[in-house]
Amino acid sequence: MSLAPGANPVILVVDDNPNNLNVLSDCLARAGFATLLKRSGEKAIELIHRRLPDLILLDIIMPGIDGFETLKRLKAREDTRAIPVIFMTALTDTVDKVKGLELGAVDYITKPFHHDEVLARVRTHLTLKRLQADLVRQNQRLSEALDRERRLMENLRLNLSISLPHELRTPLNAILGFSGFAADERNGARPEEIRRYAGMIHQSALRLHRLVENSLLYANLRLLRFASDQSRRGRKDNFVEVADLAPAVAEQRADAAGRREDLTLDLTPAYIAAAPRNIEKILGEVLDNAFKFSEPGTPVSVRGTLNGNLYMLGVTDHGRGMTAAQIDEIGAYVQFDRRRHEQQGTGMGLIIAQLLTRLEDGVFSIDSDPERGTAITIVLPCRVASP
Repeated sequence: MSLAPGANPVILVVDDNPNNLNVLSDCLARAGFATLLKRSGEKAIELIHRRLPDLILLDIIMPGIDGFETLKRLKAREDTRAIPVIFMTALTDTVDKVKGLELGAVDYITKPFHHDEVLARVRTHLTLKRLQADLVRQNQRLSEALDRERRLMENLRLNLSISLPHELRTPLNAILGFSGFAADERNGARPEEIRRYAGMIHQSALRLHRLVENSLLYANLRLLRFASDQSRRGRKDNFVEVADLAPAVAEQRADAAGRREDLTLDLTPAYIAAAPRNIEKILGEVLDNAFKFSEPGTPVSVRGTLNGNLYMLGVTDHGRGMTAAQIDEIGAYVQFDRRRHEQQGTGMGLIIAQLLTRLEDGVFSIDSDPERGTAITIVLPCRVASP
């Protein structure tokens, strides 16, 4: 076992014999350890309150409080309980060895000291301490991740119960209402009215279809987080010419919003290493958000630039914007200030774009100011020449 690279552990040696302190200090210093030396348990505890060592070599027989009492006091404190303590004892003191281990010592070394034995035991227990600390940190990170997932699922269930019924009911009511009116012969609807009703039915059906497709896509993307890297990433030989694909997507979304004149494009040609369908979805959802939350007559720009082997695809609007807290809370079925602004939709657009960007090994970032606008940047691997 070896210590972490660059580690410089501090060893506290407690012994009332100056010769023992000198021997151990020289041995540890030559091995690269920093040492602290004390000749009594009281002085050692006083020092530990000011500076915590990584490991303690503790003699048993000392004037004042002996090693056993010193160890008891260390184990009684939260901040010193985890410091590994190695007892130093005579070769024949079996009872002392057992008592020390029962009180919480991790090991013992015998007098007279053998340098190799001292260093081996010190290194072993420092490594075990580091591994234990790493395990505690990993467990903490896992616990925090599970808590985030639980909160996410709780928020998702709550948002589903509030938003989804409304989003399903609105297009369904339009489909039922217009189709029922057109099918009722007693209304005597003229052909041009029937065509208008059919158009309304078609628009409502498209909205319902997009809702279902986005819900399924979001669920699949969430599940992919727990898949293996190989199955999650799939093949990486897909390339798309961004200067060819992006304008068609941007113009289609601008036309759908009735905002073609607000759209500006500035795209450096390059081949993005991603599935074309995913790039279409990412850009389409981000642009829908930009047009939806900015006023007609204000610009929405799409800009693409190269930075080495990365492509920076940015979408900027001058709309409502978001606070930092709202950006942190972006998720499926979340709409901010819905009652005040009366917008339609499920709030899945940005979270889907974010998850798809991660799936393509990219970075998705949002910079936004309330009432001033939002800039979204998607960074993806690319190449300048044709693949």
